[in-house]
Amino acid sequence: DQIARLLLPVAEARWVAHQPKPVLALLTSIRRIIAECDARGEVGRVAHRTVESQLGILNSTVGTCEQLLGSPVPPTYTRHTS
Repeated sequence: DQIARLLLPVAEARWVAHQPKPVLALLTSIRRIIAECDARGEVGRVAHRTVESQLGILNSTVGTCEQLLGSPVPPTYTRHTS
């Protein structure tokens, strides 16, 4: 929530905060902003592609983390921790 408020206008930060997956909504907003900057010529093509590539990696990492968090822990692992 704090990151969204720093990066985005207030209304958009509120929208991101109320999404079911705020991290993905934030990534979408950043992608939109970069695309708009590119369309206005404020960002070079190489920079745009680099940022898009890094956002894609971050998006993939978020997806992996969500899979890990959503996976049940096998009983053999939890048996030794209690």
